[in-house]
Amino acid sequence: MACFLFTPTALFLAVSLCVASTRAVEIADAASSGVGQLKPADRKTAAVMLPASPDAERSLKAFRLVPGLQISLWAAEPMLANPVAMAFDEQGRLFISETYRYRSSVLDIRDYMWMLEDDLACRTVEDRLAMVRRRFGPKGEQELSLESERIRRLEDTNHDGKADV
Repeated sequence: MACFLFTPTALFLAVSLCVASTRAVEIADAASSGVGQLKPADRKTAAVMLPASPDAERSLKAFRLVPGLQISLWAAEPMLANPVAMAFDEQGRLFISETYRYRSSVLDIRDYMWMLEDDLACRTVEDRLAMVRRRFGPKGEQELSLESERIRRLEDTNHDGKADV
């Protein structure tokens, strides 16, 4: 996960997602009631942040730049991890949305094909919550509510060309 600053005229963010999580697999109830159980998964209530690695710096060497452009590392883990969305505000601050729920609390329908039609019928967050309650019951709802997302703000307050820690 890295942010790169292209200078002198362009600002660009390159984000790489690496997901290494246990795949959540369902076990459908044999009684054809449509209620399923979640197989125990590696769900955590706190985000796991990897330490800084040299991967971002090494990946800079793979970029081919047109003459006149430069590239430098602006931010990398542990300043951010698992990014899924980003936005800059009018003050040049970067807001990163991170998720720690992929393939655990956000279910991949390929693992739950027995509820495909219900999943496709969901139009709102409330519809999805009702489906989870109906399909997995209170225990499943609680288990799927452990992880969370977060929003981080990154900025360069001292104007050194790198996000501040």
